[in-house]
Amino acid sequence: MQQRLQQRLLLRVDVTQRTAETDALLQQFQIPGPPALILLNAEGQVRRPWLNGAVSAQALINYLDGR
Repeated sequence: MQQRLQQRLLLRVDVTQRTAETDALLQQFQIPGPPALILLNAEGQVRRPWLNGAVSAQALINYLDGR
Protein backbone atom coordinates (compact mmCIF):
# COMPACT_ATOMS: atom_id res chain seq x y z
CA MET A 1 0.00 0.00 0.00
CA GLN A 2 2.71 2.48 0.95
CA GLN A 3 4.53 1.85 -2.33
CA ARG A 4 1.36 2.63 -4.28
CA LEU A 5 0.74 5.80 -2.31
CA GLN A 6 4.34 7.02 -2.68
CA GLN A 7 3.71 7.33 -6.40
CA ARG A 8 1.06 9.99 -5.79
CA LEU A 9 0.76 13.46 -4.34
CA LEU A 10 -1.62 13.13 -1.40
CA LEU A 11 -3.82 16.02 -0.33
CA ARG A 12 -6.20 15.79 2.57
CA VAL A 13 -9.09 18.21 2.74
CA ASP A 14 -11.26 18.47 5.83
CA VAL A 15 -14.81 19.21 4.73
CA THR A 16 -16.48 18.26 8.00
CA GLN A 17 -17.06 21.93 8.89
CA ARG A 18 -19.68 23.15 6.41
CA THR A 19 -18.70 26.47 4.87
CA ALA A 20 -19.27 28.07 1.49
CA GLU A 21 -15.80 26.90 0.47
CA THR A 22 -16.27 23.27 1.53
CA ASP A 23 -19.75 23.15 -0.03
CA ALA A 24 -18.29 24.48 -3.30
CA LEU A 25 -15.58 21.83 -3.23
CA LEU A 26 -18.08 19.03 -2.61
CA GLN A 27 -20.25 20.36 -5.42
CA GLN A 28 -17.31 20.77 -7.82
CA PHE A 29 -16.39 17.10 -7.46
CA GLN A 30 -20.02 15.94 -7.04
CA ILE A 31 -19.31 14.33 -3.67
CA PRO A 32 -22.29 13.71 -1.38
CA GLY A 33 -20.05 13.97 1.70
CA PRO A 34 -16.96 12.64 3.42
CA PRO A 35 -15.08 10.41 3.40
CA ALA A 36 -14.16 10.30 -0.28
CA LEU A 37 -11.07 9.42 -2.28
CA ILE A 38 -10.58 11.13 -5.61
CA LEU A 39 -7.72 10.51 -8.03
CA LEU A 40 -6.72 13.22 -10.46
CA ASN A 41 -4.52 12.64 -13.49
CA ALA A 42 -1.57 14.87 -14.38
CA GLU A 43 -3.95 17.26 -16.19
CA GLY A 44 -6.13 17.62 -13.10
CA GLN A 45 -9.03 15.60 -14.51
CA VAL A 46 -10.98 13.44 -12.07
CA ARG A 47 -10.76 9.71 -12.56
CA ARG A 48 -14.23 8.23 -12.35
CA PRO A 49 -15.58 6.55 -10.39
CA TRP A 50 -14.17 7.88 -7.13
CA LEU A 51 -14.49 6.13 -3.79
CA ASN A 52 -16.97 7.34 -1.20
CA GLY A 53 -17.40 5.92 2.28
CA ALA A 54 -15.41 3.28 4.11
CA VAL A 55 -13.66 0.74 1.88
CA SER A 56 -11.57 -2.34 2.55
CA ALA A 57 -7.81 -2.35 2.06
CA GLN A 58 -8.20 -4.67 -0.93
CA ALA A 59 -10.78 -2.37 -2.54
CA LEU A 60 -8.39 0.56 -2.10
CA ILE A 61 -5.52 -1.42 -3.64
CA ASN A 62 -7.71 -2.37 -6.60
CA TYR A 63 -8.76 1.26 -7.04
CA LEU A 64 -5.18 2.55 -6.94
CA ASP A 65 -4.15 -0.14 -9.42
CA GLY A 66 -6.97 0.85 -11.78
CA ARG A 67 -9.01 -2.33 -11.36
